[in-house]
Amino acid sequence: MKDSTTIIKDLLKGNYYINSEDIKNVINAISNEEDFNKYIDNISIGERKRKYQGSYDPNKKELSIQPIYINYTWAQTLRNYNSVNDNDKLAKYNNLFYLIIILHELEHVKQVKYSVENNDNRAINKLVNEGIELGRRSPDKLSVGEKILYNFTPFTVLTERDAEIKSIYNIVFNDEIAELLTKEEYYCLVCRLHKLLIRNYEMHGENVISPSKRYYQLRGKSKEYKDIEFEDDYDHLTKLSWGMPVDYRFIEYFTNEAKVKDVKRLIKK
Repeated sequence: MKDSTTIIKDLLKGNYYINSEDIKNVINAISNEEDFNKYIDNISIGERKRKYQGSYDPNKKELSIQPIYINYTWAQTLRNYNSVNDNDKLAKYNNLFYLIIILHELEHVKQVKYSVENNDNRAINKLVNEGIELGRRSPDKLSVGEKILYNFTPFTVLTERDAEIKSIYNIVFNDEIAELLTKEEYYCLVCRLHKLLIRNYEMHGENVISPSKRYYQLRGKSKEYKDIEFEDDYDHLTKLSWGMPVDYRFIEYFTNEAKVKDVKRLIKK
């Protein structure tokens, strides 16, 4: 079996459109590399009727990718590419669109694996477990408020925020994959990543309300949030992807002055 980087590079050469076999090959390759196999019992491609582009059910250990909904969203996105008549370029954009969704769902598998293997009281474990607990009850056992949160503002949910950020990060900052991106494609993805990293950080002078704090407030769990002690040994990627508290000066600089070339340097500090 090819390694995941090789498979992804082949898909980004842009000479054909991703199919169900390719999707399974990406999932299986990453599962083997990341030791996810005991967390995925079934890979479902287009077999479920739930209206999601992709999902991971930790209870059933099922990872599902829904091409019909991905293709619908992709068709809407194509409106932004009216000037692109090159079929190879369109195939590449399509495959990249799919890959981000696949990697997003695999990040949810990684979150569950992390939760199982780490059971101490560190802040990140509490944030991971909080999101997983909500995800395990979705969609049938959520309160009305939780359904609104999950369906209308999904990236407020910390596990969703982390998965979306990491799915793009793992493409643009894998040097072997990134070399297949044009400067324009790379720039667009890094700009998207930059926006995701600072999304929902609320600046009030020198006071910053973090996404994690706002999430706990929306869940009615402010007391539980106050009991979380945020350690200082996380890099900025971890802090920002999980919406942890950060110094206002960093958010201010990252929002107003940081350039595309600075993003990788800043988040890996």
